[in-house]
Amino acid sequence: MNSCGGGQEPTDKQEPLNQEKSTPPPATSFPSLFGPTLKAPFFPPMGPTFQPPPKKPQPTPSPTPRSTSQPTPPPNPPPANTANLIVYTRNIILDNFLGGPSLQNGGPFIETLNPDTKTSKILVQDAKAVSLMPSWNQDKTKVVFASNRDGDATKDLDLWVVNADGSGLAPLTNNPGHDWTPAWSPDGKWIAFASTRRAAPNQYNEVYAFDIFLFNVTTGEQTLLADLGRQDEDPLFSKDNQKVYFVGEVIEQDQSVFKIFEVNIAAHTPPRDLGIKGEDISIDYNKNILYYYNQASLYSFDLNTPQSKKLTADGQNIPYEPWVNSNGNPLQVVYINNLGANGGNIVISNLDGSNASTVGLMPDAFFPRW
Repeated sequence: MNSCGGGQEPTDKQEPLNQEKSTPPPATSFPSLFGPTLKAPFFPPMGPTFQPPPKKPQPTPSPTPRSTSQPTPPPNPPPANTANLIVYTRNIILDNFLGGPSLQNGGPFIETLNPDTKTSKILVQDAKAVSLMPSWNQDKTKVVFASNRDGDATKDLDLWVVNADGSGLAPLTNNPGHDWTPAWSPDGKWIAFASTRRAAPNQYNEVYAFDIFLFNVTTGEQTLLADLGRQDEDPLFSKDNQKVYFVGEVIEQDQSVFKIFEVNIAAHTPPRDLGIKGEDISIDYNKNILYYYNQASLYSFDLNTPQSKKLTADGQNIPYEPWVNSNGNPLQVVYINNLGANGGNIVISNLDGSNASTVGLMPDAFFPRW
């Protein structure tokens, strides 16, 4: 999320974005991540029915047997169709990012976008808080994101979780330093994220040293996973939940370089350099292919081979923050175009950069996840 490349306008006609009205969840309501177990309705047994004595002898009717079965509870409402939704940050201020994200018109907030209908909906917003860097879980029923929810723009960012419909807002971490760029494991049991909690701020109250941590969704335990000494971020899990890939900053020939590393969770071994320069990684679990961004182009790295391949065609470019939708058919990439001080528009295209289409006319979008 640190590279900059030249932008290219999509060639198709841009359509206006229709914004749905929505009511944000109250920022002061923090329900538990896992709610109570629901039980079936209970009805007490009925007492015996009183029969008055007959006025004259007559046959006594046989009692009608009473059913002992419980009534069928109403079905749960069907989950919202989130399969094709893009989640991203709005109203972000790129200046003064690490020293404390700035508040502007309510501060950065989380929104979802349907690229088919080009309609968006606010997921999380608070006039006195920053919410950014969202990430879906595997079945797209929950979003984890970074936020400071106490109204102080300079407070450290912690991890929060919310359901796809905006309910169930709850905190996950509460530590000194920023926690951000979270990512769920495919089995939903872990969240990997970057954190500055072990680093000291400089004279300008800025912190640039990030480490990779693991968060246990069941127990809340947090464990240091990788520390290369500088800026480690953008973690992603392997398909089998046993490895984490991440972007790490290293110094090579007196130059700062961002490379992609792999760390084995159980082995507790030092991170392994995959030998490729790049950032903004995404992964196709179906084919076990890692995608990354380097110098305005999208590349693939086959984790089975392993081999790297440039995907962006000559004359095309992918400006900023690419993320491959591995469930698409054909595969497509979402990225940010016309990036300015407040983010940029949301564009989708083929992996080679062709057939670009602006699906979100919003000059302040950032960090899309599809």
